[in-house]
Amino acid sequence: MLPAGAVAGYGDVDGQRYFTKPVQWSVDHGITGIDDACFLPDAPVSRGEFAVYLWNMAGQPFAAPHSFTDVTLEYQDDAISWMLETRITTGTSRNTFSPEDTMTRGQVATVLHRLADEPAAASHAFVDVIRSWQQAPVSWMTTAGITTGTSTTTFSPDLPLTRAQAVTFLYRYQGEPEVTVESDAPACCGVQIGSATDPGLCGLTTELNRLEQIAQDWDQSAQVAIAVILSDGSVYGVRAKDRVSSASAVKPLWTAAAIDAAGLEAVVPLAHRTIALSNNYTAGEVIDLAGGVDNVNNWVRGVAGLKDTNLSSWSFGKRRVSSLGLGPTRTTMNDLALFYVRLHRGQLLEKAETARLVSWLKQTPRRLSYVDGALVDRLPSAISESVLHKTGWLPPGCCGDAVPQIIDAGLVFLPNGEWFALALSSSNARHYDRAVKWLGFAACRIYVVVGNDSARNCQRQGDPPFQPFTTQGDY
Repeated sequence: MLPAGAVAGYGDVDGQRYFTKPVQWSVDHGITGIDDACFLPDAPVSRGEFAVYLWNMAGQPFAAPHSFTDVTLEYQDDAISWMLETRITTGTSRNTFSPEDTMTRGQVATVLHRLADEPAAASHAFVDVIRSWQQAPVSWMTTAGITTGTSTTTFSPDLPLTRAQAVTFLYRYQGEPEVTVESDAPACCGVQIGSATDPGLCGLTTELNRLEQIAQDWDQSAQVAIAVILSDGSVYGVRAKDRVSSASAVKPLWTAAAIDAAGLEAVVPLAHRTIALSNNYTAGEVIDLAGGVDNVNNWVRGVAGLKDTNLSSWSFGKRRVSSLGLGPTRTTMNDLALFYVRLHRGQLLEKAETARLVSWLKQTPRRLSYVDGALVDRLPSAISESVLHKTGWLPPGCCGDAVPQIIDAGLVFLPNGEWFALALSSSNARHYDRAVKWLGFAACRIYVVVGNDSARNCQRQGDPPFQPFTTQGDY
């Protein structure tokens, strides 16, 4: 069902939810900001984001600069400095705040309890609050009416704090002030994909969260990550900085490193088999041309600027090991998407070298072949023909203890001259075929939203059923 009304400029907040007034209050008082057309009530809140919400509620007080080394977003600096100075937080270590980690319900209870000067309260009745440091904060939140728990006997302290819960807790902390609910925005989101009543396109952030839910609907064990970078530099993602097994999706990076080290002509005999055919033995020869594993890593980090991607070892043909020793070979969806952006902008190689690597990336499968070509499989033919991409896969049982994985990343060109880079992964899925289907579906839906092609149907016969994209009632 569509929302009964769109509250505070958000199309996914109706007038009948526990967070309706809190959302309106948060907008009226500048606690949170508008994101696309939707509030994303079920999206998790990071520690850095919640620090800003709390600081906004407190009136943005000044504080001496913090000394945390991992706070890189400038808009969070003042908020985190204030939290540290007032002892609302001590960070996750002496030098770190962990701003990108998800805030949990247990953590928010502690933070609000400290903000309130740690008042005493009668003991709570939740059976799942077992840590000593959570007892007094959760007891106080219950007594003060800030929470009713996730059930009559549970608080769920380890669950991620959602945006709906965050504004609701802050609103109740402030005593639930009077608020006039405004419902003058067009409705969007909140419906089942493929439904006849689908109202059209929602924001890209909403779509990525919806795709994550679909992955869980299809396979509860699946762990997905998504990164999208638009041609204007806008970055979107779901767990885009999570490090995952890299598989063959990083072979274009090794090829670029080899071109830079040994020259284009030395790489030409190996490139098609390495990229288009994903041959592991020629990939080893490409690593050798680049100067070995360490030189590949130096190029990836120093030239390409991809800080979270590394090659640990490669044993096809002969054994090659990083000087740092054995360990997992990793990448992130953010790094893979950045690689395609920087390749397209000519920031990695000379013009002729870039053109040749682009031509090899266009020789990869245009339709699904086992798992290869998953990213382009559901795109319109006219679009898929020009896509640059490379698939990587670790099927169940292939590689010892390796977690089953599929990754595909590339660059999609739109008819209007715009483009976007995207990288998607699904790992640990019990149903590998569903992970492959999800990746193709997700790539298609991202194209639909970015390319404004609402007529495109990304579903296929044989897809698992879709569940409604709803906001869950969790207090």
